[in-house]
Amino acid sequence: MVVTVQAFNLLDRGMPWRGEWNWAVDWAGSGLIILGPLLAGLAAVDGGRLKNNSLLPQTRLLSRPFRAIIALWVISSVPAAAAYLVSVGVFLYLADSATAVPRTPALLLALVQVAAMSAYLLFGSVVGRLLGAVVGAPTAVIAAIAIYWNMGRSGGGFAPFDVGSATSSLLGLQFSLDYLLAQASYMALFSVICLAVHAAMESRFRALTATGAVITVVALGALPINVSRLGEHPVAATTCTSGEITVCVYPEHERFLDGLARDVLAVHQAATRVGIVDLLPRAYVERVPGEGTRPADDGRGRLEIMPDYFTSGKVPLANVVYAMVLPWHCPQLFGENPPPPALLDGVARISDTLNAIAESPGSSPKVTRDEARETILTINQCEPKS
Repeated sequence: MVVTVQAFNLLDRGMPWRGEWNWAVDWAGSGLIILGPLLAGLAAVDGGRLKNNSLLPQTRLLSRPFRAIIALWVISSVPAAAAYLVSVGVFLYLADSATAVPRTPALLLALVQVAAMSAYLLFGSVVGRLLGAVVGAPTAVIAAIAIYWNMGRSGGGFAPFDVGSATSSLLGLQFSLDYLLAQASYMALFSVICLAVHAAMESRFRALTATGAVITVVALGALPINVSRLGEHPVAATTCTSGEITVCVYPEHERFLDGLARDVLAVHQAATRVGIVDLLPRAYVERVPGEGTRPADDGRGRLEIMPDYFTSGKVPLANVVYAMVLPWHCPQLFGENPPPPALLDGVARISDTLNAIAESPGSSPKVTRDEARETILTINQCEPKS
């Protein structure tokens, strides 16, 4: 089951996480949204088989059903954990790239993911012993979904079962060790509580113990732990081409570099035809997510890799051209009010012209040299006249 779900998760959406170490592990963990409830349901079947035995008198300190539950937990958790860690290894192998972000926190996250999977299994066995295999299995699945729904989605706060859900790049971010430690501690307490319910199953206090366990689990999940799951981590576009035009991307996005360099060169050749190549930068760097206004005098253009491009691994030529022409130094692009229409109209006019020539080198420019130069100079002033 683990292999099947993770194989689907691996190929889902065209593996957009390739190249990013943190994103790969977080994406791998998103499979637990499905795996957790399924494993809980299977564990409930095993737990339910011991329901009748738990009603018989027990003479040992550790009753036979309790020892059987421990054995079942270990027997089911170990292979599931091994299969899961192998799948994470495959994710990371395919994500192979250089990175400036330390890799250890992501590996610790993988261990927390294993702890969450183990907790789902133990929880399912509790439900099975309480309700029996027939009723317990679907109940455990629904209850596990409820656990994720209430304790696996952060919404800005602490979510102990939020162990993987990334659907966008984590470039410039790093997992918080404090958050991971809090999650690991919660998983340990959650498992201890489940074991306590199992231990009390043969006593007349089993209903009271189960109720107290539910209250404790919910209360622990609602603790106001003020720590963010992700924190900022500086990154730099240090993977570059060497040649007539310099293009640099972040090491994690190296797979985009050849296509970007080829397109940037084609646009510069088109700009030569139009007569504005001297007004374009000779170096371009990838924008970091959330980057604002660039310095007007840094002499480097910007290229943008949007989330939609991660699946294909290629930035469309039209978007490359637009980013090369857009005046990223203009604060109007990042303010609450939209930029002047004349600015965007000028960017669109030059972009369309360069894009048409880059796609069809034999075509004729739709604007004159003087018109193109005047438009470029005007939009670079940030306040073009209408």
